[in-house]
Parts: sequence; structure tokens; C-alpha cells
Amino acid sequence: LVLNLLKFWSATIVYSLAQDPTGVVWVTTLSEAFAYERGAFTPLTDKLWWPPGWATAVKPDVDGTLLVGSGKGIFRVWPGRRFELIRAFGGEYRDFLRDRAGTVWAVKQDGLARSTGTEWIPVTDLPSSDVKVLLEGRDGAVWVGSSGGLTRFTPDGATTWTTANGLSSDRLRCLHEDAAGRLWIGTYDGGLNVFADGRFTAIRKKDGLYDEGVFAILDDGQGSFWMSSNRGVFVVAKRDLDAFTWGNARDVRIV
Repeated sequence: LVLNLLKFWSATIVYSLAQDPTGVVWVTTLSEAFAYERGAFTPLTDKLWWPPGWATAVKPDVDGTLLVGSGKGIFRVWPGRRFELIRAFGGEYRDFLRDRAGTVWAVKQDGLARSTGTEWIPVTDLPSSDVKVLLEGRDGAVWVGSSGGLTRFTPDGATTWTTANGLSSDRLRCLHEDAAGRLWIGTYDGGLNVFADGRFTAIRKKDGLYDEGVFAILDDGQGSFWMSSNRGVFVVAKRDLDAFTWGNARDVRIV
């Protein structure tokens, strides 16, 4: 089953997918934001508790609220109740996170910055300032996906991987770490990559993937990955992805 977003809205460019601990899936698109719950999409733009501006990124925070980025800043949202502005910082937010040390990392059109609490410090040790996505790994490392490849930040410094190291494309769009510690990497034009045991495996459209663009990855907790693209949202069983990754299958199937 391919879930074509044209059934629900006219713009199929999906910017972010995020599931909170209650099971609600939060979706941002080119023109609207939605909450998906019990099989129904609820538009959010006109809700009084939803922040103003075009929402380009949504992430559940550690305290049970949502972090929402828009052209007006980063907001904390209590769904159904209210929102508050965390930081007014003009421009399009592509992604952000608050790591376990309390540092806020924010991606804007002009690059990546870290907040010390009083100021934003640009992060310059990256292969490209065109940063798309952030992920804090289980070990506390911060992974950064950009148009120049994959970078991992630890207290010891930064390490970068590109197509020269096995990535199918340097134009990254999303990152997801699974329960086994494997890193899944969505690209703009190179399909899906998985980074495990120090090597990359690419899964492309020719291998059965629905599209070469993978902009968001959501694990539904029931054995499938939901992924977004310019053509809508599609679903792939995790066991099929694993079988292909380890050479036990020649292709993957859309559920």
C-alpha cells in the first residue's frame, strides 16, 4: 500500500514526520501541518495552540512537549493547549535538537549553530553549510546530514563520510537510528542507505524502493518504516530492508 498524500492535501512535498510517545504522528508539508491519529489527518494551521509561521520541522522533546521550527523561531508546543516561543531566530528552520547535555543545535538556511544559552555559535567543521538534518545517537554523538555528506560529532572532534566512503549520494535529507544501533540515511537522489559495521549499503528504486528521494523515516514500532518523498509517503517492512542489507534478498517490496 502506497499512502498517496494527494488524498488528504494538494502539496505532496513532506518536510518532516515525527511520532510522539502517545502515538500521534506530526507531519509538516509545503503548505500545511497535520496531526495524524486514529486514521485521520487534522490540519493545525488554524489551531490557536499551534505556533504562527510555516512549520518546517517538528520534534518531540524530552519533556513530552513538541519543538516546532518556523520562519518566526523555535517554539515549544503543548498539543491542544498552548505554545511558547523559545528562541526568535529569523529564517527557515530545517531541523533542531536539544542533546542530553542541554545544548540546542539548530539548522537554518545559512548553516548549523549551537546555543550556549546566551548566543548562537556557528559550527564550521562541516563539508557543506547546506545542513538538512540532525540526530543524537544512543552514544551521545550528534550526527549531521548535509549536502556534503554525513558528519559525526563527539567530544574528540568531527568525522565525515561522503560518496568516496560508500554513500550513494552526498545530498542527505534524513537520519534514523534503529534499536540495533544501525544508522538509516535518506538522500535526495540516492535512495536509502544503511550504515552498519563501518560500511554503507544503498537501497535504490531499482531495488524496489518507491522513490529515489527519502526525506523522512518513521519506525512505526510494528515492523515497518514509513518514508516520505516528493511522490508521497510509502511503507517498507523492516525485515525486507534487513534481508536486502545482509544479502539475503535481491530487492525490497513496498507494503
